[in-house]
Amino acid sequence: TLSVIMQCLAIALLAIQCHSSGSASGISAKALMMEGASLVCRLSSTLWLNGYLPVDATGDHLFQIV
Repeated sequence: TLSVIMQCLAIALLAIQCHSSGSASGISAKALMMEGASLVCRLSSTLWLNGYLPVDATGDHLFQIV
């Protein structure tokens, strides 16, 4: 769960950098597309399957929200 929070923070910081500088120079579009695809795959596997979820209750609903 902590890794997902860090991944979300990284994407948020990239968005802030792009917004504040007004450009996306230095950020690979293909890398962002792959990051988005991996997040979609991870989220889809937790919505109807039990993949990537902790065994205990700490991962219930928090993982999908983050």
